[in-house]
Amino acid sequence: MASNAIFYFHGYNSTGNSRTSTIIRDSYPNHDIISPAYNTKDANLGVKELTPILEDTIRNYDNVYLVGSSLGGFMANYFSNKYSLPVVLVNPCLDPVISLDKYPISDNINLESYRNYYLEDGHGISKVVVLGREDDFIQYDTYMDRFLNRYKIFINDSMGHRVASKDDVVPAIDYLLRSINGDSWV
Repeated sequence: MASNAIFYFHGYNSTGNSRTSTIIRDSYPNHDIISPAYNTKDANLGVKELTPILEDTIRNYDNVYLVGSSLGGFMANYFSNKYSLPVVLVNPCLDPVISLDKYPISDNINLESYRNYYLEDGHGISKVVVLGREDDFIQYDTYMDRFLNRYKIFINDSMGHRVASKDDVVPAIDYLLRSINGDSWV
């Protein structure tokens, strides 16, 4: 069995080969990075596509860590709660039905399909969130009440909605890995 995998969930209208997945892949050469493309326009289809890939990853790795950005943060959080897996959420859209309804992209997304995958945050699951103060899409403090006392919070004063550099995401992933496995594991 392989040892460590980081499973990355991309955001809306992105791919498994996004800038963020490349940053993660380059920053963690001792981890297998699984970053599949999946349907973000309909949560039912996305979950159907992702479930067998993630379940196969869970079966084949000793340690699986999830990372998700934006709408991928919704999926990462859903699967974190479903399988009790540690997660890093980057500018997550945790309530797409409400958060995305005001944007033109909502015409292209079956927002109602996301209602099927709302799960309460599991207790005892390591969760880290990265919030960009300059995010003009999902305001950094939108879910602050939910994050307080349940997540380790990283606020990046100069980060927008998209990950621009490894400094936007790697410190949070490092924190998650160290908090679970000790300093020597990263």
